[in-house]
Amino acid sequence: MGVHSIYTDGTFFFVSASPTETPALYEIKDGKPSLIAFEFKDGLYSTARVIDQGYLAVGGNGNGKHQEKLLFRRQVEAN
Repeated sequence: MGVHSIYTDGTFFFVSASPTETPALYEIKDGKPSLIAFEFKDGLYSTARVIDQGYLAVGGNGNGKHQEKLLFRRQVEAN
């Protein structure tokens, strides 16, 4: 999927990538995926909120099965 990095600034969520096909972005809450709206410009996905757990997916057929899926989970650093 051409993902270089996934990060947050505490308010927004970002994915830096150079995909050949723009993946859909899903958030997982309470064990269930939900499609998330995002902007994609100049190799950067952005959302208006922080996503703790989710995945990027391409090649779906509408029933949750995808040809390719990249799972992620936010790591919280201890102080």
